[in-house]
This record gives sequence, structure tokens and C-alpha cells, in this order.
Amino acid sequence: MPSYQVFARKGSLSDKQKEKLASAITEGHCKVTGAPDYYVQVIIQEVPEENRYICGKKAGDVIWIRGDVRCRTPEENRKLMETLMAGAAEACGCDPDWVWCDLCGIQATDILKFGTVFPPAGQEKAWQEALPERVREKIRCLREGSGD
Repeated sequence: MPSYQVFARKGSLSDKQKEKLASAITEGHCKVTGAPDYYVQVIIQEVPEENRYICGKKAGDVIWIRGDVRCRTPEENRKLMETLMAGAAEACGCDPDWVWCDLCGIQATDILKFGTVFPPAGQEKAWQEALPERVREKIRCLREGSGD
């Protein structure tokens, strides 16, 4: 947690832009919320132009970010959305007005990762320290990019 899905027109983003976009979302989320980077998952879905509509018309180059995140205050959510929008626009070289962001708040008690229910916001360090060593090793592998 959190999980971000990014929907973009198929072929509109290069591999480099996707990588920058995933990094911008991860860094933006961590900067605003204080959550560790290994919490953040980004899935980029390319949608064929003929499968996406706004106002009953083809959506064009709108980038839509949908995030399932732990519940926060409206002020924190606004700051998070604005940070994600700016980072995404810069990473993709697009107009910020065409980066849309929806956040879906989930209670920490309704999230399970690494075999353990998530902590409330602000208690991540104690949660991580209580994880079994085998899980902390998996987190180290994720951070190093090996994913094993």
C-alpha cells in the first residue's frame, strides 16, 4: 500500500517516461506522507485510444492516476494529488491540466502486505522493525531492484 494505477493512451509514453513517472509517483507519495518507498506500487496501463472516452469522445492524451491509499485528511490528500500531478506532468512532458488524479482512501486495518496488517500512518518504522527478518530481507531486495 499504496497502489497507484496510471492509465495513458497506448504508445503515448516511452519506457523512459514510464520509469520517470513511476519514480515521480513514488517520490511524491513518500515526500508528502512520510511513508517508506517500498510501500508504493505503480502499475502503468496503456489503453488503446478506441477504448477510452471522456464526454463520449475519445480521451486523447489524458493521464489518469488512481491511487488506493490509507485514509488521510482532505488537506493531506489535496497536497498529495497536487504533488503527484506536478511530478507526472514533468515526467511525461505533458500539460498538467491533463493529468487527473483520484485518491481512494482505505483504512489501514483493511490492508495486508508481507503477511501483516498495515499500521496507521506514522507508525511505519515500528511496524517494519516488528517484521520477521525474512520479510525485511524481501524488502531490502525490492529496494535493490532484485525483487526476490
